[in-house]
Amino acid sequence: MSSPQRYEWIGDNVLATLSMNYTKSRHALIYSFRLTFEDYRINQIILKETAERDRTEGDANGWNTTVALVKHAENRRREILQLEENAKARGDRIISR
Repeated sequence: MSSPQRYEWIGDNVLATLSMNYTKSRHALIYSFRLTFEDYRINQIILKETAERDRTEGDANGWNTTVALVKHAENRRREILQLEENAKARGDRIISR
């Protein structure tokens, strides 16, 4: 079994996801494709509520979830800035966020 590939597109608040995979058999390759559509706004609301619940439960259990998330966000921000600086040094154009 191969590692699945996943591609996502967002347009008109619809998240389209294409997943592809293949399996090798004795005589052939068997391909599997799956295309799904979701309401992106509802998906974002669910993800936000789940993350908030996980933070609350993690902090209540003494796991310092909020502190860890803040550190992760700061590290990720620094990584993105470094990637942007590297891209500018190569002469690439940066799309504003």
